[in-house]
Amino acid sequence: MKNKLNDIQLENDETMVSFDITSLYTNIPVIMALEAVRKELTADPERNHRTKLPIEQIILGIHLCLTSTIFKFQGKIYRHTEGVAMGSLISPIIADIFMDSWENSALNTFNPTPKIWWRYVDDTFTVLKTEHISSFLTHTYKLTSRGNKIHIGIRK
Repeated sequence: MKNKLNDIQLENDETMVSFDITSLYTNIPVIMALEAVRKELTADPERNHRTKLPIEQIILGIHLCLTSTIFKFQGKIYRHTEGVAMGSLISPIIADIFMDSWENSALNTFNPTPKIWWRYVDDTFTVLKTEHISSFLTHTYKLTSRGNKIHIGIRK
C-alpha cells in the first residue's frame, strides 16, 4: 500500500479520502446483506453444480444463522438484535458480500467515478475531485439505512 501511495499524483482539484464503517459486523443491515447474498447466488453460473438447494432455502438458512444469536453474559441470556454476531463463522463472509455489494452500488451509481478506489474489508481509500466529496459521501450514506455509522476521515 505504501508503494501505491507514493505513486499517486494528485491534481490541484483532487483530494484523498479515507473512510470505514464503524463496528462493521454489528452495523450490517441483515436484510440488505441477505439481498446481496441472493444477488450473488443468482449471478453464480456454477451454483447448480455445487448444490441442488434452491436460492430461497439457502437464504432461509443464512437468515436463521444470522438471527439465531442467543448468548449468555454475566448469568443473563441475551439475543443479538442488530447486525451480524462477532465470532460467528458466517459473519466475515456475510460482511465481505455486503461490502462488495455496497462498494459496487457506490461506484456504479455515482458519476464521475473516483480516480482511485481501494478497499480492504471495511477500510476504503479513494481519490476524488474535491468538489465531488460532499455529494459522494451523501450518495454513499443513502446506500445503507445505517449510513450514519460510516466514519469519514478526509485528508488533502
